[in-house]
Amino acid sequence: MEEKLIDKTTLVLAKEKGFSSNIDASRIDNYFINCEIQKYLREVHKIKVLVTHSPSGMYNYEIYKWDFNNDKGIWERIGNISHYETYELALNEGLKHSLTLIK
Repeated sequence: MEEKLIDKTTLVLAKEKGFSSNIDASRIDNYFINCEIQKYLREVHKIKVLVTHSPSGMYNYEIYKWDFNNDKGIWERIGNISHYETYELALNEGLKHSLTLIK
C-alpha cells in the first residue's frame, strides 16, 4: 500500500484558510500537494514547516512563524513533541498544525 503524502483533512483545512489550487481533491495522492501548501504557507503567511529526524529514528516537525510585532522581526519557533514513523506523516501533521495558526 502506497502511503499518501497528505491527507484529505489537511487539504480541506488549507482551502478553508485561503489556499487555492487547481488540484482536484479526489486526486489526494498527487505528489505536489504538500509542496504547494508549504509554498503557500511560506509566501503568503510567512510560516515555515521543517521536519527533523531524531537519533531514535523518529521524525518530528518544527514550525517557524515570522513575528511582525517588533522592529527587527524574528522567527518564532513553535515546537512539537510528538514523534512520527515517517517524514511524510510528520510533514502532514506540521502542515495541518500550521494551517490552524492562520487567523
